Amino acid sequence: MVDCNSVVTPIDKGMHLQNGELVIFGDKKKYQALTGSLTYATMSTRPDIGYITQYLSQLNKIPTQHDWNVAELILRYLKG
Repeated sequence: MVDCNSVVTPIDKGMHLQNGELVIFGDKKKYQALTGSLTYATMSTRPDIGYITQYLSQLNKIPTQHDWNVAELILRYLKG
């Protein structure tokens, strides 16, 4: 994520948070750590990502690859 390009918005227009594919993300602990960090950032300094972070936190039990991609998109937004 160090060399990634930044984005202007935390989620693309027309992007659906729920996706039809159910490809389970392999590392559940890594996903939970990322959503925990995003939740901390939301409560501390970045309330603009609150809705998306709250949605992603609800999926901690069985995260999909799509959910991981959305979380990475938020990181790219925060980088910018």
